[in-house]
Amino acid sequence: MNRHIIIPLLFIAGFVSTAVAMAAGQESAVTADSTQAKGPVTPGLLFETSQLRSTAAISTADGPALAKNRQTNLTNSFAGQFTGLTLFQGSGEPSNDMASWLIRGIGSYGKTGYNTAKIFVDGFEVNADYIAYLSPAEIDKVSILKDGAALSIFGDRGANGVIWIETKRGEIGPASVSASVHYGIQRATTYAKPLDSYGYATLYNQAVSNDNGSWSPAYDAAALEAYRNGSATNVDWYDEVLRDSGYVIDGDVTFRGGTQTARYNVVLNYLNQQGLFDVSNSDSRSNRTYERYGLRANLDFTMFKFIEARVDLGGRIERGKRPNITIDDLFYNMARYPSNIYEIWDDEAHTHYSGTSTYNSNPVASINALGWRQAQSRVLQGNFQLVERLDFITEGLYLREAFSFNTYTTSGYSKTRNYARYHNGVRTTTDEDTSLQASGYGSDGMEDWKQGHISLGYDRQFGRHAVDAAVNLHISAYNGDGIFSYQYHYLNYNGRVNYSYDDRYVAEFGFSYFGNDAFAPGNRWSFYPSISAAWVLSNESFLRDSKVIDLLKLRLSYGRSGFADSDATSVLSGYSSNGRFLFKDYYTNSYIGSFYTGATEGVWQSSLVNMFVPNSAIHSERSNKYNIGVDASLWGKLFVTADAFLDKRTGILTLDNSIMGYYGKNNYFNNIGKMTNRGFEISALWSDQRRDWGYSINAAVSFNRNTIDYMAEVAPAYDYNAETGRPYGTLIGLVADGFYDVSDFNDDGSLRDGLPQPMFGSVQPGDIKYLDLDNSGYVDQNDVTKIGKSPYPEWTYSVGAMFRYKGFDFSFLLDGIAGASYNLLDNSVQTMAFVDNGNVYPLARGAWAYYPEQGIDTRRTATYPRLTTQSNENNYRLSSFWVKDRDFLRVRNIELGYSFKDHPKFREAGIGEFRIYLNVTNPFTISKLMSDYDLDPELLSYRYPVLKSYNIGVSITF
Repeated sequence: MNRHIIIPLLFIAGFVSTAVAMAAGQESAVTADSTQAKGPVTPGLLFETSQLRSTAAISTADGPALAKNRQTNLTNSFAGQFTGLTLFQGSGEPSNDMASWLIRGIGSYGKTGYNTAKIFVDGFEVNADYIAYLSPAEIDKVSILKDGAALSIFGDRGANGVIWIETKRGEIGPASVSASVHYGIQRATTYAKPLDSYGYATLYNQAVSNDNGSWSPAYDAAALEAYRNGSATNVDWYDEVLRDSGYVIDGDVTFRGGTQTARYNVVLNYLNQQGLFDVSNSDSRSNRTYERYGLRANLDFTMFKFIEARVDLGGRIERGKRPNITIDDLFYNMARYPSNIYEIWDDEAHTHYSGTSTYNSNPVASINALGWRQAQSRVLQGNFQLVERLDFITEGLYLREAFSFNTYTTSGYSKTRNYARYHNGVRTTTDEDTSLQASGYGSDGMEDWKQGHISLGYDRQFGRHAVDAAVNLHISAYNGDGIFSYQYHYLNYNGRVNYSYDDRYVAEFGFSYFGNDAFAPGNRWSFYPSISAAWVLSNESFLRDSKVIDLLKLRLSYGRSGFADSDATSVLSGYSSNGRFLFKDYYTNSYIGSFYTGATEGVWQSSLVNMFVPNSAIHSERSNKYNIGVDASLWGKLFVTADAFLDKRTGILTLDNSIMGYYGKNNYFNNIGKMTNRGFEISALWSDQRRDWGYSINAAVSFNRNTIDYMAEVAPAYDYNAETGRPYGTLIGLVADGFYDVSDFNDDGSLRDGLPQPMFGSVQPGDIKYLDLDNSGYVDQNDVTKIGKSPYPEWTYSVGAMFRYKGFDFSFLLDGIAGASYNLLDNSVQTMAFVDNGNVYPLARGAWAYYPEQGIDTRRTATYPRLTTQSNENNYRLSSFWVKDRDFLRVRNIELGYSFKDHPKFREAGIGEFRIYLNVTNPFTISKLMSDYDLDPELLSYRYPVLKSYNIGVSITF
């Protein structure tokens, strides 16, 4: 075990032993938290609400549930935990493995893709990078806020949902110390590996012959036999670059306790992850690694009986290290470089790496001979809060002030070198062998985010009447990195009033008056109201004494919220760091209107042109959300929640394609888009817990489907060509109709009469044939139609269970998606065999070929078009041939544990509970993409693979 593991373990062990000694000598006058709220509560901005009085659609998971599916990146632990949340893990790369998520699917195309939901930690907005590497030991609960009742008070931050995270706080009671550590072996879920040299050469012969029009193999029989028997070059780049497994070690120590006056919860965390590259860490080379030291200290104080204070500090130091090549480039090269191009070393003495001008980044040399690059990040969030109870004015009145700062900075250090490329003893490029050179590359990024809240609230019960109310001002100022740094400012005046009568009838009103500096004066402010109600039928006289129904509550809500981010701003980010202000004029250098100066040799002079047509009338898009839901508890064992929702979007900021060309500019953005999103969610939990045994089974399913109502689409020739009226991202392309056969062509190579003429270049036997939908006699863009679903799934589902018997416990969690499609051409390295000196993959074994004299005839069995070394515009275009289902079912977690409680030996040592467990994450996946193409359905590319992890862990409480 190396020093990177030993030192942190000693640190944790020492801290634990010290804390135990402290805890053993400390006495507390209070043994229970008398201020703890009765019954479960639902979270939200301004104030929490008892579950009975909640009118909102919210899905919640606690820290222990996330810990069972523990991942190095917290966001990946969310999988399968929440109804309405769709989540994909796009990579397993250490420190670059954040999940992508959607809340209730795609609601807008103004900002496309994933991760548009806003995130709040302990009441303050943060970015996704901040939460990615929080430890589950820090988390009290995570909630997904989904409907108008929960989101309207967030104003322009609420339209796409909110992830609301609360960290653990101290409690009144004796000091306690708990620690946990787990060690995991990590492996790739799958690789899409290319064919070996023999497979490559065999199919390359077909490709060259197809290009030449007759059998003309590039590799003769002797060469093929040498590849087959292993006597010729056959390098498996994946096997040479990657090892079978990496490892991860993750540990936490928590100190918790307090008195009526002061309470604390302090968490220390350490994580070390070693990646899959088959290289040792040294002064000259590096694996892909990630190391993290984390601290969370939440302190609560009660002063003078009417003042409550909070001081929260959460921070971490991160260190990521990698070879001096981007990881995506390295995996791209491994995927694209054929096995027979060259050996790893060009000489037997292993003094010169192989390389050519075409394949100049030898993958093995990339991790051994280029040096390494290290980034170190520091993240710190501080929250400070005061609450003054103003009961001396009127009972239940309070004032709250809160301030938060969140800083992030990254700096780097590298040691770089280069190597000469050789092939067959000849140097092939101008690169030279150089020695290691150390350099710091300064700051990679800096962020500074300051926020403040000031609230006036009222919380009181009058007999059967109960009121929770608050008004608040939220101020936010964010500064990014760069000379012209991004600056974002907003003000949010918001409020909520929740009224309950006799715990039967609940009504709530919320609002936000939101100001955003992204728009011109006069359009910066928007008002977002919400109204919602709940009827607790189980508290009515006709159900109150029911032995079956414990809770039955109906909910109904309407709320408006906004969204101010837009892909329009990112379109301009390459031109100006402040291009997000679409109401302003921006200019850039351009060749348009350029000229030359000089008497003899002209010197080119660029001109200034307007980047886009400013529009001072733009504003944030609007979301009108409608929700109806029911919450039920039966027999004290079955808990069911169901919701149906409708989201109507208007004013989506997008490119206005209706502007005529003679205007002179086509980049005019306007609030013209409209979209409708609808769906439902159902979750159920059955739990039966006894003294020595217990079990629980839970299941959830969510469905959503959106429709583009208006997008200023350029008028299509036919309705079936249109994107409007379909779900966002619907795959629209040509309809494949098999392959052209030899009989489809005349002797001169032209198509026979009666066959539609494709307009995408010349075709040959074995090319993909398409349907002429408009019967024009030609196949062109007028023949495209819906050929698949959106890549964004319509269905998500999960199933989990827990079983407990005495000290033993067993649990599992699985989840999946359905109703999504994938275009294989998006992974062109794998699907476009031999193009641009590329590789060839197993799916090309089914290529169409007809060379009877060589005994090759796949005309009736072909599953892939004819092979070629050239680009093929006809075959490699979006069509139904390349569209596959993205559906999958993945086992996220299986865990078996045993807990020692009340054991005499442990009691003597002051140990309250000791638990040991075995755990595996992502062990198994059912997917056609994985079984047919070795593609992970979450990753869908040649990037660093998603990982499965086999873990052993121990937790202990003193």
